[in-house]
Amino acid sequence: MIIRKEQMEALRAKMERDFVLRLSQLLRETYPELTANLSQERLVKRVEFGISRARSYGITWESTLGAFVALMFQVAPCFDEHSDIKSILGFSIVPPNERIDLLLKVLAPRQWEEAAHIRCSDVMDEEAWA
Repeated sequence: MIIRKEQMEALRAKMERDFVLRLSQLLRETYPELTANLSQERLVKRVEFGISRARSYGITWESTLGAFVALMFQVAPCFDEHSDIKSILGFSIVPPNERIDLLLKVLAPRQWEEAAHIRCSDVMDEEAWA
């Protein structure tokens, strides 16, 4: 059996869409207070936005992508622009999929509070979260 490139792309797209929908549902169940006022379309856009940001740091595991997106909901859409967080997310000695755990272990409450006030540097990113 030969699988054509188009078939592989269609399968990847379906798997990605399924992941986005599963993660959206998990966020609704886990954070009802943060998602109750969001339409399904808006929630999906936020999840896609978060996954894209996470992947920019080399994150690939669904569990770690989900953790990154959850932090966006809990802390701020662009929490990763905080200098200490950005530094850890770019820390090349630690594999990308292990960096979220490192953040959770080493950051002090003060740093998370600072991250909660970070504004997105790209206006398009802010619009994606609006």
